[in-house]
Amino acid sequence: MYDIACKFNVNALKRCSTNPFSPLEEHYWRRLTDVGFLLYKVNKFHIRGHKASCGDFYGLAYTPLVGMRAGEEIETGWPHSNREGTATREMDAGKRLDMLQTHMLFMNQSKMKKMGEWSLDCALTGAYYF
Repeated sequence: MYDIACKFNVNALKRCSTNPFSPLEEHYWRRLTDVGFLLYKVNKFHIRGHKASCGDFYGLAYTPLVGMRAGEEIETGWPHSNREGTATREMDAGKRLDMLQTHMLFMNQSKMKKMGEWSLDCALTGAYYF
């Protein structure tokens, strides 16, 4: 899923094959054009800004074997880390790395703690909500 997957897939093969820094090995390039191998999708938040025909084909709502999801899971940490950008702007590379690493470790620790509390609550009540 990518916010511009509907446009990206048009030239995906060309971009990978001409990019000297592409991590994709040459024998995988043909799979970029194989309709059955890769599905290019746009997450729910960004699909609303696309035209209707794009939403029908690239949206998650009508995709077989895909559960109800927003597709924004990878971006949920950005609002918290965006404010760190201002604080680390004037730091040298070493200090910036230390600061951002500490911030991400704290975010992961908080997430794990909440997951543990949720699991304990589910075990005690016998109710699991997904």
